[in-house]
Amino acid sequence: MAIYEQEKREKLSKERRSFQLVTRAIPEALKTLPFLPPDRYMVKGSVGQGVWTDVPWVAVMDQEVTDSTQRGYYIVYLFSEDRRRLYLTLAQGVTETPRDEMERVKRDIRQLIPAEERVRTDDDIRLGESKRAKDYERSVAAYIAYSFDDLPSDEQLARDLKTMIGYYRQYVERTEPMAPPDFL
Repeated sequence: MAIYEQEKREKLSKERRSFQLVTRAIPEALKTLPFLPPDRYMVKGSVGQGVWTDVPWVAVMDQEVTDSTQRGYYIVYLFSEDRRRLYLTLAQGVTETPRDEMERVKRDIRQLIPAEERVRTDDDIRLGESKRAKDYERSVAAYIAYSFDDLPSDEQLARDLKTMIGYYRQYVERTEPMAPPDFL
């Protein structure tokens, strides 16, 4: 994140290290995890389009649910504006999702997640003060917060992601349209 802050002062470029890390290296590393089969999950990262975003992200999307972070719900790592925190979240697209629909989905997701120490289902996530940060905060149904000063091991990060993928799958399976009855 220190690199991101430095590079953010310059023009956005695909050659920048932050761009390479968020859009290529991190997604490629996640794609190697055995619980993210590529035929089901798409992994994509962004530092902005044309200009640097205040809240970079890396998303894991179930392709049966969405193929875009603008709509639907998915797992997404969100980096706080102050570059001090990283959140692993189960969130929704803010661009194409009406606010009442977002609140309904958030409530539904929160109902299926049991109370536990690591995964939080409150509205205490703090990404920053920009409009984008506030929109993202509203979209989050569940999250795990990390401090860049004290990040867990890669193994713990992978376990946390696997846990969130489990909740994601449970919600997807509960909301899949039912097959029409067979009248034959």
